[in-house]
Amino acid sequence: MKKTLFSFFLLLLTFSLSLSSFSQNYKLQKIGNEDLNSTFPRVEDASGKNPVEFDGPNPPGTSASTITALDGAATSQNGRAPQSSTRYQRCYYFISGQEMKLSGFPNGSNISTLGFSYSAATAGSTADTFKVYFENGPSLFVDKGTNWNTAISTMTLVSQGPMTIPSAPGTVDYTLTNPGAFTYTGGGLWVAFEYQNIAGALGTANTALCNTSLPAPVLRNMGTGSNTALAATMTQSSNFRPVTRLGTPFDDYVILRQVYAYGEKIIGCIDTNFYATYFTHLRSGIDTIDFKYVIKNVASNFVKDSIEVFVVLNDINPTTNYILTLPFLKTDSLKSDSVIVTATTRAPEGVTGNNKVRAQTTTTLNTINQAVTASANTGGAGFTGGAGFQIAIAHNAGDCPVYLHRLNYLFGTTGQQYEIRVYAGDSGNVPGTQLYYSGVLVNSSGANSHTLPTPLLLQPGKFFVAFRQISTTNFSLQYQAELPIRPLTYYTGNPGSWAASTGGFKYNVQLVTTVNLDMTLFMQGFFNGTTMVGDTVDVNLRLQTPPYNIVDNATAYVNSAGNAIFKFDNASANTCYYYEVIHRNHIRTFSHATCEQLNFNTTSYDFTTGSSKALGNNLVFIPGDNTGPGGWSTYTSDVNQDDVVDLTDCSDIDNDAFNFVGGYVDTDVNGDEVVDLTDLAFCDNNAANFVSAITP
Repeated sequence: MKKTLFSFFLLLLTFSLSLSSFSQNYKLQKIGNEDLNSTFPRVEDASGKNPVEFDGPNPPGTSASTITALDGAATSQNGRAPQSSTRYQRCYYFISGQEMKLSGFPNGSNISTLGFSYSAATAGSTADTFKVYFENGPSLFVDKGTNWNTAISTMTLVSQGPMTIPSAPGTVDYTLTNPGAFTYTGGGLWVAFEYQNIAGALGTANTALCNTSLPAPVLRNMGTGSNTALAATMTQSSNFRPVTRLGTPFDDYVILRQVYAYGEKIIGCIDTNFYATYFTHLRSGIDTIDFKYVIKNVASNFVKDSIEVFVVLNDINPTTNYILTLPFLKTDSLKSDSVIVTATTRAPEGVTGNNKVRAQTTTTLNTINQAVTASANTGGAGFTGGAGFQIAIAHNAGDCPVYLHRLNYLFGTTGQQYEIRVYAGDSGNVPGTQLYYSGVLVNSSGANSHTLPTPLLLQPGKFFVAFRQISTTNFSLQYQAELPIRPLTYYTGNPGSWAASTGGFKYNVQLVTTVNLDMTLFMQGFFNGTTMVGDTVDVNLRLQTPPYNIVDNATAYVNSAGNAIFKFDNASANTCYYYEVIHRNHIRTFSHATCEQLNFNTTSYDFTTGSSKALGNNLVFIPGDNTGPGGWSTYTSDVNQDDVVDLTDCSDIDNDAFNFVGGYVDTDVNGDEVVDLTDLAFCDNNAANFVSAITP
């Protein structure tokens, strides 16, 4: 299926357009820098020296023909980028072939500038010598060792001269003095720099934004640097590489930065099936950009759906950020899909490698996760030095009411106390009314899980799951890096003081909901043809293949209309089940032998519509009257639950009737809380008809 939309966007904050072929609008929103600044409390990365949440420009400022090859949210003052507080530093690090490809930097291009990003800087300094080296490398990291001279012996010197380290947060791009000496040919890229500030004034320590997606020793340097001399041996290795910006002479008009999609979403709950693309328009003036969204099955490459959107942008500034949100596209089966977004400018671009982004989304039976649960985590985050703050994650149940049963998540620390809270989405974009509190929990490194004592009903729409760090030690809740981070999703703080998190931490927290069976069931003794005495019923979920193992069990109260929702935690999709109904004084009854599957968050089954709904037609019809149609019911009077109605059951009833027993007792087989001749009559009739359970 293919759809086409046209949009003209002229200096507006928000623009929506409806077409008759869509049940929902799409939206194009201009993002102002004021919307993306960091706010306190700051989430801190737990994997390096004083790393804090990304609190510089978000995304790093981009000018035409400058490409961010490495983006990141962690921070460091350890000389990963040029540093104002020391006189001497040497550093070399590797950018993988995949990272270069995803950045869109064109093969066959000289690199004209080298840039960095700082989240904190108060006093700059000037180096009298700043040297930069490049080398084409393999796609994957190969260690160059600790010796500086050996490391740069195969590299090309592309710049040598003075430079000034900035005194304010933001990005800086250094023009290279001899860019023609090196041509990027594809694959990985080695970057090395050396600076000397022999006699000039020193400033305070700058805080460089860093990427932590590859393990140490992907970067080696002299540690924090030296005030005495350049060192030949690189004493420190790290996974903290500086945010790296590379200049190219080719024109670049648009960059697609992220497409936001749920990593896991529940089938049929369509409000979770939206896709928002964060992109940057890289020049002032008018550009027409064609966006194409494709939903493709991961396993088969079958294209499920697509849509094209044409937008005309007219911007005053040379760099403008937007989010384009699309309506629902088909992801309607229990499979993993790729969401692929491609942008094409009408004006020819020299740089097109950054015009495509993709995300993976998996449609599941009963799990929700902003992240992709099975994907590798980038690191862990929490609050260093701050106790009692919460990390809140927004979720959307879509059109479905869901019952939250369990949370699966990971920590990088052990022995830290924390709490889990669930909030309603009744306060706008931030967490609202508290719906659940776990009490104090203690974490362990690696996989953790918390099961709610009772499944929590969450109504359709937005809600939040929050983790509260109790101590001042960073509890290192594991995340997958995402920059720019999806908006209106992550918050830090506490009720009354929530702040949007811009830190690039997409926390890997999986929500497991129950798989629900909405059952209609009448019970012979309790149902009079119009209404029924409500009671508690157990349902076993059994496989339909021998030995018919029980997969799960649920208990629910069947109301006067015969309705109840049985909530299972261990059900699987595409599996044939028997529904085994057990009541305290009725015959155990199985659903029919036809394959019944729980392939949706809630599936209905109605025993009352015909005898064939039970295995062996083991139901009895209760006629109605002028106010009710009657219906098929399970048999009553199996008092001792031995799967047959016989004299033993009737004797128990007779004894209790003689002793005037009443109340909630098993011998009261018609539910009127009196054991009498009416109950005995039910038993006599069913015993005479040899009523018994029919099992697979």
